[in-house]
Amino acid sequence: MLKQININSKPIDFSFINYISLSNSILPYKLSENLKKYTLIHVDEKWFSEFYIKEFYDINLSVQSFLSFIISLFNTHKQNLIISTGLIKLPFLSKLCEKTFAPMKSNLYEYNYNNHKAILILKSTFKELEIIAMNSKNLITCHGPLSFIAAAFNINLIDIIDKNKDNEYNYQRHTSHIKKYNKVYRKEFNELSSEILSKLEQ
Repeated sequence: MLKQININSKPIDFSFINYISLSNSILPYKLSENLKKYTLIHVDEKWFSEFYIKEFYDINLSVQSFLSFIISLFNTHKQNLIISTGLIKLPFLSKLCEKTFAPMKSNLYEYNYNNHKAILILKSTFKELEIIAMNSKNLITCHGPLSFIAAAFNINLIDIIDKNKDNEYNYQRHTSHIKKYNKVYRKEFNELSSEILSKLEQ
């Protein structure tokens, strides 16, 4: 159909229909203009079995292990990082704000390291998440709605799922159309973070 109306988009994604610049997001204009290449990691209740499905493997995400991951990402991939969250108030995020991230304004916090930035956005709306996701280089998330935003905009996706539920949920049926798809299984974050870093696009 696209060929018939002389639209030649390779690879085809949703950007030519519904692209929105990062400057239209919650981020201050100057910051959004300077971020350019970044990875988005969505940290919501799915990362914590206590707040989600208790039978899922617990990732055991800690502030220290997460900070080590951020620094490794900065050093190896030379990218900035945006951290989005869900609507549930998680103890992990409270500790992150207290110990590592400095407040910017309202629900925005930042962490700076060697000319790179990590921006934490608490309680993003779904529209905000869509804008931030479609402009990202990589998207890291426990499988959910954001996985399909990554698919729509041809973003490199690192999709974290529970190995024991892989066949039961038939993830393959829902993800086989995604061009840049990387499935990783839930495990201890120290091990998981290395696997995630190996699958990021530069």
